[in-house]
Amino acid sequence: MIPSTNTCNPPKLLLRIASLLALATLLLAQSAFGAAIGVTDNGSTVVVDTHAGLVYTVNKSNGDVTSIKWNGTELNDQSKHSQIGSGLGSATVTWTTSPSGSTVVITIATSTLTHYISSRNGDATMYMATYISAEPSVGELRWITRLQASHFPNAPVNSDLRGNTGAIESSDIFGMSDGTTRSKYYGNQQAKDLTVRGVTGSGVGVFMAYGNRESSSGGPFFRDIQNQTGTDAEVYNYMNSGHNQTEADRVNVLYGPYALIFTSGSTPSVPDFSWMSSLGLQGWVSGRGTVHGTVSGLDAGTSGLVGFANSAAQYWASVSGGSYSCGGMKPGNYTATLYQGELGVATANVSVTSGGNTTLNLSSALSHPTTVWKIGTWDGSPKEFLNGNNISQMHPSDNRNSSWGPKTFTLGDSVGSFPAVQFRGANSPTTIKFNLAANQVANSTLRIGITCAYNNGRPSVTINGHALSNPGASSQPDSRSITIGTYRGNNTTFTYSIPASDLVSGQNTMTISPISGSSDLGTWLSAAFAYDCVELDGVAGGGGGGTTYYKFQNRATGLYIDGMGRTSNGDDCGQWSGSSSFNQQWEIIADGNYVRLKNRATGLFLDGMGRTTDGSNAGQWSDSNSNNQQWLESVSGGYYRYQNRATGLYLDGMGRTTNGSALGQWSDSGSSNQQWSRQAQ
Repeated sequence: MIPSTNTCNPPKLLLRIASLLALATLLLAQSAFGAAIGVTDNGSTVVVDTHAGLVYTVNKSNGDVTSIKWNGTELNDQSKHSQIGSGLGSATVTWTTSPSGSTVVITIATSTLTHYISSRNGDATMYMATYISAEPSVGELRWITRLQASHFPNAPVNSDLRGNTGAIESSDIFGMSDGTTRSKYYGNQQAKDLTVRGVTGSGVGVFMAYGNRESSSGGPFFRDIQNQTGTDAEVYNYMNSGHNQTEADRVNVLYGPYALIFTSGSTPSVPDFSWMSSLGLQGWVSGRGTVHGTVSGLDAGTSGLVGFANSAAQYWASVSGGSYSCGGMKPGNYTATLYQGELGVATANVSVTSGGNTTLNLSSALSHPTTVWKIGTWDGSPKEFLNGNNISQMHPSDNRNSSWGPKTFTLGDSVGSFPAVQFRGANSPTTIKFNLAANQVANSTLRIGITCAYNNGRPSVTINGHALSNPGASSQPDSRSITIGTYRGNNTTFTYSIPASDLVSGQNTMTISPISGSSDLGTWLSAAFAYDCVELDGVAGGGGGGTTYYKFQNRATGLYIDGMGRTSNGDDCGQWSGSSSFNQQWEIIADGNYVRLKNRATGLFLDGMGRTTDGSNAGQWSDSNSNNQQWLESVSGGYYRYQNRATGLYLDGMGRTTNGSALGQWSDSGSSNQQWSRQAQ
């Protein structure tokens, strides 16, 4: 007789069956997780089967990876191999597995290099690290994965050479039929931004996870080759090279770990490398330390980053909220550099100990002399200038670039119309036109900042036809730079003394051209430099025994800052269309790194009134020496911005176009409402 059942009280037999099934499932899962990875050694090759779709083969005579199969399909280019460097020629190749058999480590060694490839069962990843005691003979350290391009239609466009019409520079920069350009040098990321990037096709993706860059060279802003797709699809990890690298190579260190990850096409996350600490890799350092601190003195609107470097390692950390913290650092003594953007503005020495957390506070040492005008921002980058954002993406001849010139730039023009690069063979000279008041015809100083140079290019300057003394060449890497996708060299500031006799009241004309003691190789391979900033320092007001007054016109509304004839403390400051009234004339009084603005008609000072809410009115107050009356003046493209020291808000026209409208304040917006032209009276 079949027993009756009760859904609330199942019979013991059914409970036992369910328990056994659950246990079997658990055991199977545990078995798969800890199962042995597949390794086959036939004397000439080592074949690794990850049991996750990835099977690869290593040649035991030289360490090349000769086959990479994904779900049975051969991906590796069969005319070339995937390898460290350009191939080692010969190497000693050994392998071992973990006690559980779930992990394999393949060691590929020469007298000066040891390369590791490791995989785990159930994980479709080739984990790698490379130790060197001397720089490879090819002059660069890289891992290159060479894949069959036909499997990977989706590759980074800037370095996809398929369909090109031939080389346009050397043998590594190519033109396309539509006038654009491609190269392995274009579209690469800065070291600080490297995470995971690769190529994909139908049901497959191959990605490089770059890992930490502590042993690489060049610092946080350095770029190097990541991909090239042509007859094969190449996925790189460049660890050092001669591609305008600004530091010496690091030796007697372990590079990595890094990883080559295989997926069905989706982009993977950065893998956890910490498990590799137990593999006994030469040069692995477990004991690490931290440096943290505060940062001050950076110019308004700029970003901050703190970098650390010595002969064994490099690190960096972004500044957020006026502080930073950099962890995972090898013990040792470092030079710390505070960067404003990409421009080093302070340095200090710091010692890191294992398990320690050192405090290092940094303050910008960038000087702020009295500025007559400034084009650009002191940030170590030409990106705000004409074609500046394109330098890392394409060749200067690419038809997506705007015309390089020669250009004439009149103060007040958009900074985006000033050329990012000065080429002797393409766009020289650049002409700058600017006005000076009578009292500003005085001994002055011109500063031109550059971020890199080619062929010893440096600025030669004339003022109203008078030639200034030419400077010597800056120290730069011996490499192409601007044409291979980088503006990052050694930041250099050239300083020129301008005698008053070279200047005139009214309009002045300056020209800038590159000079060099070397011949040019072509239009674009000519003496050149990339701009960081151009600044004229001198007299802002009060010269010549009298007082110079200025009018401030809003870029967005066209109205002028106006005292409105109001003489009571706390009165709002207004805006009005242009007039000859003294209410629109302001004396600029230097106050340390700040300026104060005093109205000619009312005698009151422009005052932030302690108001911190966006949209608050700017007021006027008699001389109080308060931080509310101090304004940080910054200049870009001929327009000035004023940030209140006490409130942090910027003077803002608020989009108001009616005479008598109140002058406002707003947090940093980048809007033209916060930009003012300054006109000497």
